[in-house]
Amino acid sequence: MLYWNAILEEVLYKKFNRNFTFTNLIRDNQGEYKPKRRGKKRKQAKIYKLGKKFKGIHFSRREAECMVCFLQGKTIYGTAAAIGLSPRTVEYYVKNMKSKIGCHSKCELIEKVLQSSFLDNVDF
Repeated sequence: MLYWNAILEEVLYKKFNRNFTFTNLIRDNQGEYKPKRRGKKRKQAKIYKLGKKFKGIHFSRREAECMVCFLQGKTIYGTAAAIGLSPRTVEYYVKNMKSKIGCHSKCELIEKVLQSSFLDNVDF
């Protein structure tokens, strides 16, 4: 009887989930058939906050790596070589960081980041 209930649930459930098949069912401890969990949970990406002055603004890991290289005095090409990215990708990260903070130039971006508590949050 449990088998037929599982098939009935599958047919009813297919209306909502097209990827659902009977092979995706497993039996739990109570004898009920339930869908399998598929895939691994995605790891939460680390973010690097800028502190109280720039509340709610954060950089991704790659953006933070680029910013650390800029604070060390490297150019876009030097940063790209150090991190192993293309210069165009580094320019893209700079554009994203400038739009997050509301800057118009890379120099202004670096000045604002130095005023924040970004360096306290960096762990690499």
